[in-house]
Amino acid sequence: MWKRGEKLPSRLSRRNWIVWCALLVLSLLWRSAAVFLGNAAGGLIAIGGFYWLRHSLTGTLMESGPGPTGRFMYTALLRLAGAAGVISLLIASGRVSSTALAVGLSVVVINLLLLALQALFKGGLDGL
Repeated sequence: MWKRGEKLPSRLSRRNWIVWCALLVLSLLWRSAAVFLGNAAGGLIAIGGFYWLRHSLTGTLMESGPGPTGRFMYTALLRLAGAAGVISLLIASGRVSSTALAVGLSVVVINLLLLALQALFKGGLDGL
C-alpha cells in the first residue's frame, strides 16, 4: 500500500485523511447534518492538531540547546487551548452532535490502532 522507504509520519498523515473520509461516509448513514458536521469538524481538529504536533516536534528535534524544549511546551499548550476553544464553540453552538464530534476527534487514535494491528499481523513496523 505504501512506497518502500516512506517514513512513518507520512504514512500516518495520509491514512488520517483516509480514516476521516471513511468516518464521513459512515456518518452519512444517520442522515443528520449535526452528525455529519460534528464528525467533519472533529476530524479536521484532530488532523490539524496532528500536523501542528508533527511540525513542532520536527523543529524541536532539529534544534539544539535548552530553548527548543520550552518553545515546544509553549506550542503544545497553545495547541491544546486552541483545540479546546474550537471544541467549546462547536458544542455551545448546538449545530453539531457532541457524540459525532468525539468520534471525529478520534481519527488519529483510530489510525494508530489500525497501525498497531497491522504491525502485529505483519510482524513489526518494518513489514509495513
